[in-house]
Amino acid sequence: MQDAHIKEFLDPKEPKHEEKKDQAERARNAAIKTFAVLGLAGILALVSWGVVKFAPQGIKSLTSATFSLTSKFIPNKNKLTITSDKQKVSSGVMFILSWTNRNEEKGTYSLTYPCADDFHLEAVEIQSNKKLTIPCSTDFAFASDENKITLIPLLNINQNVNVPITLNFTTDGSEKVTSSSSVTMAFTKVSPPLQPAIATSTSNALALSPILTDTPPPVLAPSPTPTLVVAPSPTPRPTPVARQPVYTYVPQPAPPREDPFGRPDLSIRILATGTVNSRNQFIEQSAIDSNERAAVRFEVQNIGTKGSGIWRFESELPTQRSYTFRSDLEPTLFPGDKIEFTLAFDEFENTSNLRFTIQVDPSDQIDELDENNNDAGVGIRVN
Repeated sequence: MQDAHIKEFLDPKEPKHEEKKDQAERARNAAIKTFAVLGLAGILALVSWGVVKFAPQGIKSLTSATFSLTSKFIPNKNKLTITSDKQKVSSGVMFILSWTNRNEEKGTYSLTYPCADDFHLEAVEIQSNKKLTIPCSTDFAFASDENKITLIPLLNINQNVNVPITLNFTTDGSEKVTSSSSVTMAFTKVSPPLQPAIATSTSNALALSPILTDTPPPVLAPSPTPTLVVAPSPTPRPTPVARQPVYTYVPQPAPPREDPFGRPDLSIRILATGTVNSRNQFIEQSAIDSNERAAVRFEVQNIGTKGSGIWRFESELPTQRSYTFRSDLEPTLFPGDKIEFTLAFDEFENTSNLRFTIQVDPSDQIDELDENNNDAGVGIRVN
């Protein structure tokens, strides 16, 4: 009986013992997991350190390259600008073309205009009043110390015509036009006003004819002495004078210097290779280090005879991830104008020689004089 009571007394303690045992087991498992996580983290940290230490290019391939583009517009130093003292001129009326020329070299000027029905121009020498016909669609060469020329339009049809007149300047010794500028003129044929008829007075005296009759002629009384009355002379009317119509001219901005019948020609040229610093300044170098930002300076110039219109360029950059840089739409370049660009990039290929290529007007949207000067390339040496 006593043993039974002892057993009954001990049984309730068994569950408490098991609970402690479970708690100890869970603590041990948690400690193992913690050490496992810490060990894995240490291994990953060690691997990362090794990659950074021994494979920096591998790390670079996980990032994105950065690019920058700067540009500087350089206008044509040979800029020629032509203006007219009138924008609308009647046939037979003189007008003056004047111009400014930035080019200080010696040279000759020539004038040209397209042919139009029953229309031609004459050049006037003011001092001698000598006139010389300028044939259409030909280069009329002349000398001018005052940068102006007086012209007369002659139009034989009663309608208006718009004619572009182009002034070309060619430096001495050059076979190619150095610069040009155009202005479009409106010419009109004005019919002379009708001359009003001049009234003429006729005599009021009537011529009397004798009348034959059978009645004997009456006895005439002596006629009284006539009194002479002098009528006042009529006031002479002035002879009308034909006058040229008077126009009010609104000055217009000078048109761009281009040949309206020409074509543009965008040419691209590599200027230098190097790097850009933290202030985005270009530093010309023949070779660069792998941790620097590579940069290429190049220029696009219109060597044609007409404005280019808007355009763009593309460049295949030698970055680790293949990338095509496409520029925004660039402004019109008139003949002789150019823009210098600096294109910088990093994360380039892991090689000792990079190949940089660029193309202007890649979609071939501009009708150019020469389509074979739109590509350029250069090698960049990496230390």
